[in-house]
Amino acid sequence: MVNGFFTWPQFYKDMVFRFPEGSHFVEIGCLEGQSLIYLIKEKMKLGKELKITAIDHFKYQSDGLLSRFHDNLASYKDEFNLMVMDSAEAASYFDSVDFVFIDAGHDYESVKKDILAWLPKTKGVIAGHDYPAYKGVVTAVDELFGDRVNKDYEFEGCWMVNI
Repeated sequence: MVNGFFTWPQFYKDMVFRFPEGSHFVEIGCLEGQSLIYLIKEKMKLGKELKITAIDHFKYQSDGLLSRFHDNLASYKDEFNLMVMDSAEAASYFDSVDFVFIDAGHDYESVKKDILAWLPKTKGVIAGHDYPAYKGVVTAVDELFGDRVNKDYEFEGCWMVNI
């Protein structure tokens, strides 16, 4: 079993269904890969060709996290690209993506930095986790998007904004 805090299966399922073939998904904050595995399985179940990029610096977790991530995703290694770096730095490598899911830092500064880095790159949906659980997430999201925040998936701890 993969350890993690994955609480948004319906949201990922709906996003895979919503986006067309060839769309590019980015997951920021991977931990041991639990949500990424679900995302990959959903795209495979629907037979959709989606490009998936996972981004995490793997700095602030327990020893061996990156190794466990690789072990957990070994069966799916051809289904995604991994960038081991800060997400704002990683954003500079992209011109545009269709869907970005932010679940890295939970403090105001980190969330705001991630949103501001990825917002100009996102042409479909920018979203994230831990809303409303973390005050820093709520404050950053509400400050940047106001009443544009879609809370339909708040029951899974998610926020989203259609771009």
